Amino acid sequence: MAADLNNDLLLITCASGKQGTDLVPQLYGKWKRLRLQVMSEASRRRLQKQYPDAEVVRADLTDPLSPPKLLDGVTACFLIGPALYMALLPTEKDVHLLTTHSSKHETRAIESMIDAATTQRASGGPFAHLLYSSVLFPILHKLLNHDSKRHAEEYLIESGLPWSIIQPSHLMENFPLAKVLREEKPTYPIPYDPATVFTWTTTKDLACAAARILQERKTHLFAVYPLVSTRPGTYHDVVRWVGEAIGKEITIERVSPFEAAGMMAKAAAGGSEDAKVIFKRMLIYYDERGLVGNSSVLEMLLGRKPMSYAEWARVKVGEVRAELGL
Repeated sequence: MAADLNNDLLLITCASGKQGTDLVPQLYGKWKRLRLQVMSEASRRRLQKQYPDAEVVRADLTDPLSPPKLLDGVTACFLIGPALYMALLPTEKDVHLLTTHSSKHETRAIESMIDAATTQRASGGPFAHLLYSSVLFPILHKLLNHDSKRHAEEYLIESGLPWSIIQPSHLMENFPLAKVLREEKPTYPIPYDPATVFTWTTTKDLACAAARILQERKTHLFAVYPLVSTRPGTYHDVVRWVGEAIGKEITIERVSPFEAAGMMAKAAAGGSEDAKVIFKRMLIYYDERGLVGNSSVLEMLLGRKPMSYAEWARVKVGEVRAELGL
């Protein structure tokens, strides 16, 4: 059965983040009942102004009291977990590199949402679909941020809920376009080998695919979709494509993965040693192996070719220039 766009209540978590920013416009006006979860009051005010007919709720996904309230009356949920920097709680004593299931804070947040959806459905509630945004190849346990999503996927699959899973690759939206647009001689700092091969996903494609899955629902139940937009390439290619879009040559600046991990951990978790290990392992893995998937599944879902990195850069540069008044 397809979603009832007039009556079903759809919850989008982390609605002010990268994925939500492109997804909500795909849904707003089509789904008459939207509930958008955000973490900050500033995000709540901004989204409420932008989407006045939606219900915008400030809630912390890591708070076990939040999921039952968020899922009250909800029919479907697009579940985006808290970002790594939100998921780490460095004051806890049991982190231990996030290598145990019980100490994966992101996973615990996702499990709490799954439990709340299960309880709501079991008590006669309307819950009918959970679409979880995971990551490409969560089986890569050397990447602790991927491994946490592997546990979350397993928990969802065994929950008894009607579910679907999407698995995006590196997001193009992580490229610092505002930075390179402002700089006279732009540089792109990178903490891994720019010659290593990757594939990327844009949230523009991801949003279109997620909107279709949510609307069609029954067709996509119990399906796992690895969603990649591009053909394989390197960050040498990326800076060339973006440079062509902004009309400037971008120079790659190599950064030590160990220094970068320290800076990322400081920004993410106050310099937690556990966070440093997570980021070091991630950056070293990317340096040696990259992350390469296939775009055919996303093309099938979209009914068109996904966006290339060069195409995304041309579109996104125009958007960022407008935002910056450049």
